[in-house]
Amino acid sequence: MTPDWLPHPPSTMSSKVFKNMDYVFTMYSDEDYASLIGEAKVVVKTLDADIIVVDTLCAFAVDACRVLDRRYIINNPTQAMDVVRMQQPWGKGFWHYPALYTGLPYPVPRKDFLLNIRTLMIMIYTFATNARARRGSRARG
Repeated sequence: MTPDWLPHPPSTMSSKVFKNMDYVFTMYSDEDYASLIGEAKVVVKTLDADIIVVDTLCAFAVDACRVLDRRYIINNPTQAMDVVRMQQPWGKGFWHYPALYTGLPYPVPRKDFLLNIRTLMIMIYTFATNARARRGSRARG
């Protein structure tokens, strides 16, 4: 059953969603991002906490902590599988764990190995060739 807020059920065609995900990671212009780092630095200095907890999507706050050499923890609601998938031996990240948004079961059935690999390659290619995402990386320094 698909939740009402999803535009369609998960499927292997969901790789099309990757084309729009760059806006999540690089939604700010270079100038805005630099300004946000400055604002985050003010907050970090003002609070002067021993350790700072930062949300995954708040990259400018992570950058502020790094610039100020402050200890921080990234609060990541992502499943551990999504973080360490590509560090698994034998390329297991490509064939054993289902790609995001596909709805494939875990572990991926043998019949769907190539489909899963294809979806992950589309995701990697989309992010690697996306001009907006590359620009965001340059703004972070």
